[in-house]
Amino acid sequence: MDRWKVARRTGAAFGITLGVAGSYSRWFTPWQRNWGATEEERARAMPGDPPGEQPAYFTTRAITVDAPADAIYPWLVQMGKGRGGLYSYDFLDRLFGFIDAPSSEEVLPEYQDLKPGDTIPLGRGADFPVLDVKRDEYLLLGGESQGTRWTWSTALYPQDDGTTRLVTRNTGAWGRSWTGRLMLIPMDLAAFIMVRRWLQVLKGRAENLHREETAVSHFETEELAAPH
Repeated sequence: MDRWKVARRTGAAFGITLGVAGSYSRWFTPWQRNWGATEEERARAMPGDPPGEQPAYFTTRAITVDAPADAIYPWLVQMGKGRGGLYSYDFLDRLFGFIDAPSSEEVLPEYQDLKPGDTIPLGRGADFPVLDVKRDEYLLLGGESQGTRWTWSTALYPQDDGTTRLVTRNTGAWGRSWTGRLMLIPMDLAAFIMVRRWLQVLKGRAENLHREETAVSHFETEELAAPH
């Protein structure tokens, strides 16, 4: 009798787990994996997209930044431990050992010359290899983990109104099986929380930088125009 109870409870727990995973995959996953992105941005090719069929793990997230691309790019290329930080939830990144100091609120000139072949250092786990980078246009990171290739592409798309669309995409081949999907849920959710915060922090840093540069430019213009 006890064995039957255990079996029923185990079966019920398994059924609930599958139900949660199914609901997550059907409703929440499409929203969080495309947070902030337009239909055009989701369909548009980005640097580093794998050739052929879309991989099992594919996210496109975006935010509008009220600043030009050259006010966003410096924060991207100075990321990393011992550099500018990771620009997400600093207390979590520090708690788990990825960085050891708050993310910088200033552009650091000594870390602006990022190039393919460099790495973005992390205090824990593998560093992020730089596959390609183009000033004021995009940064492409990527590597291979347990035989699975992954990419993290971030691109800057200037708009006619002077704003910039900051679009980021992650790809990988995880989560095709049911067990893979179950294991992916916590990682996927954590990635969404951190990347969403990362986009918001980059937006704030870039807009502040743009305001400061605009104020300085106006001051210098007024100084030159003033009679001496």
